[in-house]
Formats: sequence, structure tokens, C-alpha cells
Amino acid sequence: TLRGGLLKAVLQQTAEKAALMMKASKPGSHAQAFNELAFYAYLRVAMTVGLRPVTEPLPSREHFSAKLNLISVKDKAVHHKHERQLIVLTSQLCLLIERQLEAADGMAEKLAISSPSMVISRLTAESKWEHFSSAFVEKKLSTLLSAPVKTHSLRHTAAQSFLKQSVNKRNYSQSAMNLFMNHARANAYALSNHSINSISEYSKCQQQLLEQADDAELDEVDAQALELLNKL
Repeated sequence: TLRGGLLKAVLQQTAEKAALMMKASKPGSHAQAFNELAFYAYLRVAMTVGLRPVTEPLPSREHFSAKLNLISVKDKAVHHKHERQLIVLTSQLCLLIERQLEAADGMAEKLAISSPSMVISRLTAESKWEHFSSAFVEKKLSTLLSAPVKTHSLRHTAAQSFLKQSVNKRNYSQSAMNLFMNHARANAYALSNHSINSISEYSKCQQQLLEQADDAELDEVDAQALELLNKL
């Protein structure tokens, strides 16, 4: 598991690097700044909600709803090959995703290419959109931290934050942890226990837990990243 302090340092470094690139007048500097901020948005989502480390960790746009604070992603095919996992987001994460998508549309217009179809993507040197694959993220984090890093550690970080706030509030629940991590038995998902509730009610309850677990110390860095995305 990566310590929260290390990830905060990576986020700060990423935002500062993007700011420097935006001040540069070199060709392609804004595209590089965009990629840094896209990585920032990906990292914030992954370390907060516990994304599974896969080739395509985030979905296409139609599977994201800022209104409901939800995304649905491809998941392990326990019951069906096309099954998906429902993930609740904090309001801050939704805002980061929305600003990143707006910046991506702006970059696409400048480069005369199609807008990306997926939530949070990066530009290649050939001006093509790509996911933040597990291999790419591991390589980038390992370079930044000068040590081998596995993307699964981001999932552990999310679980640790969720557990810490539960213990601090003295309201730990294994079923809540299972729901957050989407741990499934062979015959039922954790979400099945909440199927009697509406999606909006489920989202509201999970969002409240996530807001409590999210690190308030990241608010300042998030504000910097959002400001930079607005300027792109």
C-alpha cells in the first residue's frame, strides 16, 4: 500500500509540472500539460474509489453521470461476461472528471481530432486517445517514486482510507467495506443486498461515506488542478 503522504506528493508534483508546461511556449507543451492533469484526475479517482488495475480502468462517457455521482466499469466476469461494477464518486471527483472532459474536448478541437470517447484519457505523440492502462500507470508511478509500484496498491490505499474513517467514526461495517470494494461471492454481489433501494439512495449513502474518507488535505491541490484545467 502506498502511504497517503507519498501520493499527495505525487499529486502536487504532477500539478506543478502541468503549471510549468502551460507557461512554456514550446510546441506541444499544452498537450503535455493536459496529459499531466489527466493523470492527476485518474490518480485521484483510483486512490479514492479503488479502481481495479486493468487495461481499460475507466468507461466511455455514457457510463458516467455527474448528476448521480456514478460511473459503471467493466468488472470481473463472475456472473456474466458483460457485467459491470457500479462505482460512487465524490462531488470533487465528478468535478475533476467534468473539467478533464471539457479540456479534452478543447484539445481535440485545437488538434482537429475527434473527442475522446472515454472518461479520463491521455494524448499519445500521434494525437490519439488512450486509457491509463495498468502498465502505463505502474511505469509512471515507479519513475516518480524511484521504486517499483503496482497499480493494485492504489486499490489498497482506497480501502485503507475507507477503513480508517470507519474506525475513527466507530461505525465499521464489513458489509459496507464489501460494497465499497465490490467484493462478491460466487452467487451474489455486495450491491445485491441493497437492491431494494433506489440507485439515487444507494449513491447518496455511499457518497456520504466516501466524502468522510476523502483526504481534506488534498482540497488545495485539487483546486490548483481544476484551475489549470479551466485554463487549458
